[in-house]
Amino acid sequence: MPAIAERAEWVRKDKAVEYVQIKGIDTFAIETLKHYAYRTDLLPKPKVVGRHAYWKISDLDKFVESL
Repeated sequence: MPAIAERAEWVRKDKAVEYVQIKGIDTFAIETLKHYAYRTDLLPKPKVVGRHAYWKISDLDKFVESL
């Protein structure tokens, strides 16, 4: 069965961190994700639904390429 990140357009923070780590940034953590989303322009802010934040896979790909 394919990974969720490969099939989904939006992922929650845990899967977003895992996705970036798979792309080659092993030291990426949840706090790092929050830092880049809220304190820099390299990663757009997540879409918040209720209490959960969702990041777009294409935004994560662009972010990894920009590093």
